[in-house]
Amino acid sequence: MLNWGLLGLLCAGTLWSLPVGRAPVPLPAHTKPEAFQELQTAGLPLAPEVKLGASELIPTLAEKSERERDELLVSLLEAGHFPDFLRHLRPVQVHSGEHRLVFWVMPDYLSIGSDDDFLLVPLSWTATRHLAKRWGFAIPTARMVDRIYSQAERVIWPKTYPPGPHMRSLDAIIDHNNWISSQRYLYPDKEVLTAGHKKDLVITRRLYQQPDRVAIYGWQNIRDGEPIQPLSLWHGDFYADYSHGIRMVAPWVLYDGALVPLGQALLDPETAPLLSHEGTLDLERIFESPGDSSLAQNSIP
Repeated sequence: MLNWGLLGLLCAGTLWSLPVGRAPVPLPAHTKPEAFQELQTAGLPLAPEVKLGASELIPTLAEKSERERDELLVSLLEAGHFPDFLRHLRPVQVHSGEHRLVFWVMPDYLSIGSDDDFLLVPLSWTATRHLAKRWGFAIPTARMVDRIYSQAERVIWPKTYPPGPHMRSLDAIIDHNNWISSQRYLYPDKEVLTAGHKKDLVITRRLYQQPDRVAIYGWQNIRDGEPIQPLSLWHGDFYADYSHGIRMVAPWVLYDGALVPLGQALLDPETAPLLSHEGTLDLERIFESPGDSSLAQNSIP
């Protein structure tokens, strides 16, 4: 749940600083950047006193079935076993005439482990929906994915594997993660906005009629930015493979200098087109769980 009391802490500050070469994003007057960051991440769990690295977690994951692995990953993420750099959100700007909207996203896709030992992990739509609701976050629309890609500070070429059951295996997830890690050498800073290396789970109006499917999009071609993966709802909501990435979107946007909840911005006919090519989207309806798809509880190693 969002800590609404943090709104009262937005006082006596400076501009939200961005890397050299990027224009600063102005926040409302008297806003401290650290207070705004705290507001955006208020729903995230605290980091555990002892954070397990991915290499320590992989043996336990290897013992699980796909469904059990999905559930255990959610338990680990809910307990804060993810890299701290994911807490340092990155701004993405959208312009339309004289209007400007800024939304914030995690710099990379969800992973388990620590800053120095992490593993990018796919989650089913069922698990993603559960986690996003717990944290007060969302995932992007296809239009937002395009914006993230176009403004990424590090772009990694997509790597594909032949289709087949192996795509869903832990071995494929680890191998793909290791290949991505080998491409990060040009930008050792883990907090830079990174894109191109995974397909995104996305939200779309098509989930209104097909809530038991997973919507995927992206894997842009580095030459022209066109998505290799068009918007698709082919797979069921428990499906996840090595190519899928979960990009969490923060709960607040900035529209013409005013803080607006993301859900409100997506429902407003004036601001929704800046975020979605489908027009308005109802986050509560999209993230509502169809039937009984509750996740089983797992003990954390």
